[in-house]
Amino acid sequence: MKKETEVQTEICDYLSGKVFFWRQNNMPVFNKGRFRSMGKYAAHGLPDIFIVHRGMFVALEIKRSGSETEREPNGRKVRAGTLSQAQIQWSKQFVTEGGCYCIVDSLHGAKVVLGHILAGTRPPILNFSRVVQRS
Repeated sequence: MKKETEVQTEICDYLSGKVFFWRQNNMPVFNKGRFRSMGKYAAHGLPDIFIVHRGMFVALEIKRSGSETEREPNGRKVRAGTLSQAQIQWSKQFVTEGGCYCIVDSLHGAKVVLGHILAGTRPPILNFSRVVQRS
C-alpha cells in the first residue's frame, strides 16, 4: 500500500506541464522541539493540491484507501479515507463558493478528474474517486 505522500508525488508528476497547479503544505514549522503557531489568517483543512484551469478552481485531496485494521510501520492506526473536521468545513465552504472538491486515492482517480477538467466539465461522483460537488 502506497503512502499518501507517494500518491501525491505521482499525481504532481503527472499534472506537471498539463495544468496550472500547486501542492499545498499548510503544516506549521517545527522549530526547537515544537511546532510554531500558524499565522492569524492561516486556513486549516486545506486540500493537498489546487488546480486552476480555464476558470475552474479544483481542490484535490488525496486519501489512501485501506482497512480498519491496517497499521503504519510505527504501529499507528491508518486513517484511510478520513477527512478531519477542518477538512470537512473547508471543503463545504469551497464548494459553496463555486469550487470543485475532489477526493482521490490514486493516480488513476486524479487522471479521471483531470480528464473532466481539461474537457471543461465538473468531475462526476466516481466509485474509485469520491467527489464533493455543489448541490
